[in-house]
Amino acid sequence: MAREKCAEAPATVGSANVFADLGFGDSEERLIRADLTIHIKSEIRRRGLTQAQVVELTGLTQPEVSRIGSVKTDGFSQERLLDVLRKVGMDVEIRLHHREDGQLGTLKVLETA
Repeated sequence: MAREKCAEAPATVGSANVFADLGFGDSEERLIRADLTIHIKSEIRRRGLTQAQVVELTGLTQPEVSRIGSVKTDGFSQERLLDVLRKVGMDVEIRLHHREDGQLGTLKVLETA
């Protein structure tokens, strides 16, 4: 059976924030929460923790740990995710600086070595 060739769909180059590209008004907040959640998930994997151990360390419920594992951030504030990062053994630093252009500041999650 021969495969049919599909016409190529047009591609659009997006920004660095998929949530902004999708039109969410709180796109920066959503991106920060997603980035923090990905770092939590990575640290849990790196340490080889079970869901039960994560529940014990963080005080999260098992369903919340499962949601973090699926990077589902609804219901989690930035502050709560920062607290979870600390409880799984990550140091969190907040760095502030002035923008030269005076425009609205940005929020970023950066990991250092």
